[in-house]
Amino acid sequence: MAGGRTYWDKALTKIFLDLCIAEKIKRNHNKKGRTNIGWQNLYRNFREQSGKTYDNKQLQNKFSTFKRQYKLWKSLKNKSGGGWDNNSSTIRCDDDWWEDRIEENRDARQFRGKPLEYEDELTTHFGCMDTEEGTMLCVGGIGKRTPSSGSDDNLTPMSNDNVGLSSAGRVA
Repeated sequence: MAGGRTYWDKALTKIFLDLCIAEKIKRNHNKKGRTNIGWQNLYRNFREQSGKTYDNKQLQNKFSTFKRQYKLWKSLKNKSGGGWDNNSSTIRCDDDWWEDRIEENRDARQFRGKPLEYEDELTTHFGCMDTEEGTMLCVGGIGKRTPSSGSDDNLTPMSNDNVGLSSAGRVA
């Protein structure tokens, strides 16, 4: 289906998200997003597991759409005056609150009374993830910035565990 319109059912979407998470776990990403190796793995594995021949742009567009949705949902969820319903996993607010949010960004209406689909997978992928080595930050720059410098007063020793390894786990 190269270049044409894609159809994403729940099964294809789940395959895609699981593969994205697998590439994050393999650390095939950097602060800007997925590395070339990560994208190549994703394209190949998606074709193998789904049997679909969606082109690179179609997969990248799906990724970008999920990233925008997650960022907007997270912003709405954390917005002052907002409420949360654990039972339905929805943002619960009065009509005035929703009208203001939709006026700010009309895409917000997709979350009015509805949960974020694939919340767990998107949070794993775009949020922070705890690992044995510590917290793995989100893919693609959503979240707080990481300080780039410190002072001599707060230096901590660095582990040599991953010295010489690239993001793909190969010796550099």
